[in-house]
Amino acid sequence: MSSLSNFAGDPPPLNPRRTLFANRDFLLLLGGRGASELGDFFGELALSWVAVSNGLAALSLNLILFYVPRSLIRLYAGVFVDRWNRRNIMIATETIRGVLFAGIGFINLVEIPPLPLIYTVSFLVGLFGALFELANEALLPLIVEKPSLLLANSAFTATFQVDNILGPALAGFAIYLFGTGIPLLVDSISFFVLVVALLLIRGSNWLANSPRRRGWYPEFKEGLGFFRQKRELVWLAIIVSVINFGLAAFWNLYTLVFARDVLLAGSAGWGLLGLTSALGILLGSVLIGRRKGIQRRRLVIVLSLLSTGIGLVFFSFTRDLLSSLLAILVVGFAIPFSDIVIVTLYQEIVPRELMGRVFGVRFFLAYMLIPFSLLFGFAVTLAFGVSFAILVSGLLIMSIGLITIFVRSLSKLDLARGTGVKGEREEAA
Repeated sequence: MSSLSNFAGDPPPLNPRRTLFANRDFLLLLGGRGASELGDFFGELALSWVAVSNGLAALSLNLILFYVPRSLIRLYAGVFVDRWNRRNIMIATETIRGVLFAGIGFINLVEIPPLPLIYTVSFLVGLFGALFELANEALLPLIVEKPSLLLANSAFTATFQVDNILGPALAGFAIYLFGTGIPLLVDSISFFVLVVALLLIRGSNWLANSPRRRGWYPEFKEGLGFFRQKRELVWLAIIVSVINFGLAAFWNLYTLVFARDVLLAGSAGWGLLGLTSALGILLGSVLIGRRKGIQRRRLVIVLSLLSTGIGLVFFSFTRDLLSSLLAILVVGFAIPFSDIVIVTLYQEIVPRELMGRVFGVRFFLAYMLIPFSLLFGFAVTLAFGVSFAILVSGLLIMSIGLITIFVRSLSKLDLARGTGVKGEREEAA
């Protein structure tokens, strides 16, 4: 069974970068997911555009139906991700989502879809998307050797940030030229591009080799028990939950209000803030991906949290667009260092037969506070103004960064360094 002690003495490969980018299966997954993520901007923006034409209440309900079920299904579905073939789960969920977007896209070419249909598609897309993400995170360690996981996660984050830069502009332009029907079909095609990539991935060892099925609750309890025994994993989940609480309102609410009411820059200013933050995340992801390994991982997480918090505090005091762009660039640049390191640590520490269940708990804890973040941010913005709300977010993230310094169980993170998948398979044999 994998553990921190297993990883401490294992030598990393001589060139993780060469090993990773010679991995055909990884390149297929990276390319397929990159295409699918880019297509998601077309589909999600088109659905939101149709919903908002019926008022802000319709848009809000559409977003709730998309996001809220995601945390709950992750907690429940982890058991099945460990039971079933993880690649087949991804193929099935992406096929279903592709069919859903194709159906509503063709309907939209003829007439405006009724709101109940929009709500149903958003709910199902969010539901199956959560299952896909859970299976994807548990699949990656099966096709990438553990010393290369840091670089692999950096490559995914960098690819997604390129999508974040290109996607909104391309999708908005497509909606302007063709309406919402064609963009929905573009998203459908992107799902099937990923399905083809998954079908081309070689190998058959996609099962977790879990023990005999004992029922959902005993199996879930086993994953939860492992999670609770590893106090460093519990603390990492708490850290991510606080980060999401501080940043969810910032990305979804504060930047829009700040650009409109403080900077007086309107939608163009809001777009520039989003573009600059994506560039920062891209730069941070590329930089961390250039490292062959990180020894002092807790220090990296602490510095990332402190830098993110300081950037938000500085952003809250800015009153011109140039200063705001500089501050949000710092925020974006700092985020990947904690995000990528934490994801990689989970993939290294958790045994592959428990990944679905442990990752399900992690996702649930990480995302359960996001709706409360949006409610809190809305209330604080109304009561004290958006600048004060951003200041609170920055101070909150700085605080969890300082607390992280004194958590003794997190000192184990510096020992975590993975072995290769081949070595783990030989050990299992």
